[in-house]
Amino acid sequence: MFRVLEIVGLLAPIGGTILLVLYRKRSRPAFALGITACVLGIIASAIGFFGTRISVASAFIADAGVEGVSERLDSWTLIRFCLLVVASVLLVVAALVDRGSAKPVAWLFAGVFLMSAGVGMHFVSADLGGEHERLTVIVGMLIEIAQVGLLGVGFLVLCIAAIAYREGSDGRQDPTQLAARVGTTAWRIYSESRRGPNR
Repeated sequence: MFRVLEIVGLLAPIGGTILLVLYRKRSRPAFALGITACVLGIIASAIGFFGTRISVASAFIADAGVEGVSERLDSWTLIRFCLLVVASVLLVVAALVDRGSAKPVAWLFAGVFLMSAGVGMHFVSADLGGEHERLTVIVGMLIEIAQVGLLGVGFLVLCIAAIAYREGSDGRQDPTQLAARVGTTAWRIYSESRRGPNR
């Protein structure tokens, strides 16, 4: 489950890009803002994926030790969060521009909440003491995966909000309905896989 959440988090900006392209004709301003946000999100995901490896490699070359790795990771994390904050703001603006009375308030609230929770996870401490060093590492990894997942799902929700409840002649169902179908199907597949073939 956690591995799936991490993959969803890392690929969320790509999924958001596909979604925005599919519904691009419903609002040109929303599409332009949303695509810009997705580009920033893709860069942030790349930083999240490669940041640790680059930090370890550069600290090793500079013989900076564990403290050097931490300092470099903090720098990459700060850049990543800044990109995600800017991307989130762009998606919120995209969700509000070029609209009539129907605004995706619930989707906006959910997306902002999930993104904020993801950023907040960075400040959750996983130090369980010297006697539980291995458990501390495991908990730290789980927190990091949860953070990536929350940020990714929040990003996708904001992408849906950007194009939700807009009229269009593309013959596609509203993205909120599509999201509900995909979510239901994904949960059913996950539940069946958990039960196993013999249950």
